[in-house]
Amino acid sequence: MVMDVDLSYPSERLPRDVLMKIGNYAITAKKLVGRVSPA
Repeated sequence: MVMDVDLSYPSERLPRDVLMKIGNYAITAKKLVGRVSPA
């Protein structure tokens, strides 16, 4: 699992890469929340 949450992308980066990175961070955050307070 890549825990790289650095969102300071160069201007050459495609918006798709940024969206994918944000999506991966959201999934990781959701897993962490589920681990802290299992439903």
